[in-house]
Amino acid sequence: MNQSGYHQLSQHDRLTKRMDYEQKNLDHLQNEQRNNTILQEYQRSLNITITYTLQATDLVVQIEAIMDTDQPDSLQTYVNLTTHPYFNLDGMVNPTVLDHTIDMAGVKGVLELDDTQIPTGKTIANGLECIVRFGGVDHFYLKSHSTKTKSDHGLDSKLKYCDLGPPVMRLASHASGIALEMYTDALGIQVYTSNWLDVSLSAKKSSQPSNAQYGRFSAVCFEPSAPPNSINNPAYRHLVVMDKHNPWTQTSIYRVMLI
Repeated sequence: MNQSGYHQLSQHDRLTKRMDYEQKNLDHLQNEQRNNTILQEYQRSLNITITYTLQATDLVVQIEAIMDTDQPDSLQTYVNLTTHPYFNLDGMVNPTVLDHTIDMAGVKGVLELDDTQIPTGKTIANGLECIVRFGGVDHFYLKSHSTKTKSDHGLDSKLKYCDLGPPVMRLASHASGIALEMYTDALGIQVYTSNWLDVSLSAKKSSQPSNAQYGRFSAVCFEPSAPPNSINNPAYRHLVVMDKHNPWTQTSIYRVMLI
């Protein structure tokens, strides 16, 4: 869909249904997918590679999209991929992240959303409070900048930040003593606390514990990407347009440590 100033593109054959790894080594897994996009003006075939590499306490996630070399030199297409890693640093026996904190010192601001939850391109809330305490009394950030959530504790906002310098996010649990830092070269990140779930989801039988129930606030998700609708925003368009000579890439790093 690319109409009325908004843009969204999705397919039923998403890249998340099955993972067949082309390379399995001691330090990394690599998955390759071919995405035959046939919707509207995006009739392009892309080869997408996702590589997960373990480097000491870092998990490095690299995504690369390459257009077929037989395409015309002038041909361009739109790419804005993301990953959806969910984190709970207390474990899943009684899953909740309401006692976690997020330090967003690397965040420049929040992207303003319109009534349909699409970023307008305007950055607001520079100088926002960096620490989010889900279970405490400090809800200034959540109430002021997280629209259409189902609780004052819920978060589903698009944040804007810089580069692979300081950590963009630092998630911590003082109950377990574990912290996780996230670095990325993407311009934005969606932070989501599962607050749109209306029912609990049962864990896989292979999970520990196997009877765990995942509900609202069971985990927090960090989704790196360019802002939605970037193709229609001159400030962001270069981040999501590629051709056969210029692959689209994204790198994110997740670092685990003790507090």
